[in-house]
Amino acid sequence: MVSPEDNKFVLLNEATSHHELFHVAALFGRESLVAHSGEQHKLSRRYLSKFFDHTAVSRYLDGVNRTAVRHFTNHWQGEEKVVALDMTDLYSFSAICRLLCLKEGPLMNEYLMKCCILEEGIQCLPINLPGFQYYKALKARKWILEMLGRLMEQRRREIVEDHVSEAAKVDVLTSLLTATDEKGNLLSDEFIKDNLLLFSLGGSGATSRVLAMTIYYIAKNPHVYTDFGRKRGAGKDEDTLTMEDIYAMKYTSNVLKETLRLQPPNPGDFRRTVTDLDYKGYFIPKGWLLMWSNQDTHFNPKYFKDPLKFDPSR
Repeated sequence: MVSPEDNKFVLLNEATSHHELFHVAALFGRESLVAHSGEQHKLSRRYLSKFFDHTAVSRYLDGVNRTAVRHFTNHWQGEEKVVALDMTDLYSFSAICRLLCLKEGPLMNEYLMKCCILEEGIQCLPINLPGFQYYKALKARKWILEMLGRLMEQRRREIVEDHVSEAAKVDVLTSLLTATDEKGNLLSDEFIKDNLLLFSLGGSGATSRVLAMTIYYIAKNPHVYTDFGRKRGAGKDEDTLTMEDIYAMKYTSNVLKETLRLQPPNPGDFRRTVTDLDYKGYFIPKGWLLMWSNQDTHFNPKYFKDPLKFDPSR
């Protein structure tokens, strides 16, 4: 499946469901969004999406922006050389941790290391024996869940005692701990932990790679950097950021979209059919795997002129 029409058919068709390898589901957890399918997936996504909608992001934005300013001041400013991927890893993970009110320091560094070990376990053979990467990944998952559990208990005490800081009142952790399902029940600890782990991995890893590749393409295309300065506008206080500023960053958005076109974090995946399908004259039995590929679409001159060229003006 390589055309926009094919990808849309596979991804939006309720007759297909996300196919997750068993060892990957074990690392993310049975209550994580990626482990759910069908109606259960829709319900979980509904619970979680409200923590990342316009209203929620506007609450987090100031804290995340201050994290960015502090990161560039501490790790980039005055340096003759920086390793882009290492720095974007650190920044994106710091931003994710900011949503948990977890500051830079030994605990955050240990959390980052454990997440890296867990991410490596996704790509390896699922051999759960000492010395193998998958075994190390499962141990890392256990450490992460225990750490998140301690953060949750501490935050619950602060909520009960009304000692929650202003920043913590609007972070993702407090929001998840006080959210309820359609029956009015609080979300389970397992659901919260599994999805915080998923956000930490997916949000930081994918974001870091996109940022690093954006830096690469800007370095290879100096006129893009020049256009940034020209289109940013004068008189803007760089230490503040609002949703209106975000929506006004049309050229920045184009640069990021062009990076995503050339270097998508996930260039393709599989979905499993949950019923028999007919598509373009082909019969696809229930239980078969369909592979979609956005990269084949992105590199097709039928859809993008000169597809290998980095061109934010598209």
